[in-house]
Amino acid sequence: ENFNHKMVYLDIHTEDFNIKKFKTKGILTLLYDQTEEMKLLHEIDFIRSHDIMTKLYNRNYFESYKFQLEKDYPNLGIILIDVDGLKQFNDYLGHHAGDKLVKRFGVVLQKLNQVYKDLLTIRFGGDEFLIVVKEADEEKLKGVVRFIRERTTHHDPLEQISFSYGLALKNDQYPTFKELLQCADKKMYLKKGSHKERKEELIKALEAFVQINK
Repeated sequence: ENFNHKMVYLDIHTEDFNIKKFKTKGILTLLYDQTEEMKLLHEIDFIRSHDIMTKLYNRNYFESYKFQLEKDYPNLGIILIDVDGLKQFNDYLGHHAGDKLVKRFGVVLQKLNQVYKDLLTIRFGGDEFLIVVKEADEEKLKGVVRFIRERTTHHDPLEQISFSYGLALKNDQYPTFKELLQCADKKMYLKKGSHKERKEELIKALEAFVQINK
C-alpha cells in the first residue's frame, strides 16, 4: 500500500478493564500515532525497489519479481534499451551531465506509465533500461519504442537522447526472462553497432560546447 502524506496513521488498541474498588468497568481505547514509522518503512521499501536517480524500478525489484511475472503472464514482451552517449557526456562534461542524461531518459519512461497500464519500467543498471510489457505483441512493443523515440528526438545533438534497443516476445523458444534477455541483448547490440555516425556527431557537438564554454 502506498504511503499517503496527507493521512495520519493510527494504531488502535482496545482492552477491557474492571476496577472493583470503584465498581467501574469498561473498555479502554488507546491510539498510537504511527505516521512517522509508516513513512520510514515506506521510504525504506522505496529505496529497496527503486532507482533513486530516475525513480524507476531497479534491478533488485526485477530479480525478486521475475519468476512471478513468468508464471502469471504468458504473453510477456520486453524491450531492452541502451542509451547512447553516457560515456561521452561523462568524459567531456563530467558525471553530473551524464546523470542528467539518465534522468531525462527516466522522465520519458515514467510518461509511458500514463499511457500503458501494463508496463514495468526498470533501470537495469548504468545506461541500460528494461521495459516489461505484461500483455504484448510485436506491434505493441514497436508502439512503445515509437512513443520513446518521439520524445527523445531533437535537432540539437546535445538534447537528443539516442538509444539502441532489442525486442523479444515470450514463446516456446524464449520461455523465461533469461532467454528473452539474451535475445533482446543480441538485437540491441546489432543496432548499437550501426550508431557510429550518431556517436561521431555527438562527440563533435560536445567538443564544440567545451570549446565555447572554456
